Amino acid sequence: MSNGQVRAIGIEPTAGYERGVVRFLQAAGLPVRMVSGYRLRRFAQACGVTAKNDKLDAWMIARFVQTVPCREPRQDPAAERLAELVAVRRQLSEEKVRLINQAGHQQDALVKRMTTRRLRRIEADILLLDRRLAEQVQANPAMADKERLLRSMKGVGPVLAHTLLAMMPELGELTARQIAALAGVAPYDHDSGKLKGKRSIWGGRAAVRNVAYMAALSACRANPALKAFHKRLIDNGKPAKVALIAVVRKMLNTLNAMLRDNKPWTQLVA
Repeated sequence: MSNGQVRAIGIEPTAGYERGVVRFLQAAGLPVRMVSGYRLRRFAQACGVTAKNDKLDAWMIARFVQTVPCREPRQDPAAERLAELVAVRRQLSEEKVRLINQAGHQQDALVKRMTTRRLRRIEADILLLDRRLAEQVQANPAMADKERLLRSMKGVGPVLAHTLLAMMPELGELTARQIAALAGVAPYDHDSGKLKGKRSIWGGRAAVRNVAYMAALSACRANPALKAFHKRLIDNGKPAKVALIAVVRKMLNTLNAMLRDNKPWTQLVA
């Protein structure tokens, strides 16, 4: 507080439960700041605070917001509705993979039939969600325009496009470095004096990174420009996973530029 005025209210994300509180506070004209749970714990450790309870958490969030620049949460009801659908689809896809892996080891005929029924139900639900996602995007002209631009790049299908619209609404507004950091594909140095450690990636939005990684696998085959880029990295001795992460980074940076400049893939690479 300063002179009776609220300077900032720090909130740690809690799997979506914070959204209603954020909406209420912003509607009241109060400044809200989102606090990364990972960064908060590291901050607490740096302050010598190892215990954890609600009172300590509130105190550390207040100190964190006072000390470290934090972003103001964006409220986009359309993106939030889309994010809910994307999250459920991802959960069903993960469950489908788990059941398929289990089915390969099942011997009992009854268990196999049960697994088959569950798989068919999940596949049908995923189709329903895909239709619902498409309807939600098409009902929003701004989102529909962005999806058209995103999917003009070969290798970008509806799953990646919907994930980016829902989970990375900042796309098109930030720098290439910021977008790579948000997705968790920005390489960070690990050097000290003469020691030159391996660059590594960490943090970011895992949901975006995982979907973009799978899309990059497809793009390395379907997109001539990205295929050549990937081959050049491999020919230069880059490990396969490092090369693929570089493709993910290039894809996201290019998509960011496409939305920023309002240009489809064909115009951007021409």
